[in-house]
Amino acid sequence: MALYQRKYRIESARWSGWDYSSDGTYFITICTKPRVNVFGQIVNKKMVLSNQGIVVEECWGSIPLHYKNVGLGVVAIMPDHFHGIIILGGTTQSNTVETGHAPSLPTAENRQNRPSLGNIIGSFKSAASNKIHASGFPDFGWQVRYNDRVIRDKPELQRIERYIRDNPKNWKPRIT
Repeated sequence: MALYQRKYRIESARWSGWDYSSDGTYFITICTKPRVNVFGQIVNKKMVLSNQGIVVEECWGSIPLHYKNVGLGVVAIMPDHFHGIIILGGTTQSNTVETGHAPSLPTAENRQNRPSLGNIIGSFKSAASNKIHASGFPDFGWQVRYNDRVIRDKPELQRIERYIRDNPKNWKPRIT
């Protein structure tokens, strides 16, 4: 761990040198804080979503409505986390501002107005949190960080899709 202003700091888990606004397919995992089972429960190896899980499903599903040229792949919402595939592709042809929480504004250096993966995930987490809080769950929170992996080829994509689909069947509750 490196020191920053005399405090230990966790190194970034991001792929060094990779532009997270570039075209690509990304495997995302986001956990609740502190891994609280909020989104539902596993019954007979299938996920049954709570109201909060439905909010997450709706907010995740609406990402392409807020960001041009962003698609979604397989997703699994679990009791205390979720996995999803997000696809950034093509270019934004206009200089309109996205409707996300932290969209990238057009600049001389960034005329294509491309959101980064971090912009999209931050916006999603914010929207879901606000709706979950408003639904009567004011203590809900996400872990600050999220895990991502740039998917490099079709066999890796197929392996990750299988992992996501099988996640409810393989669920083992955390012992606290």
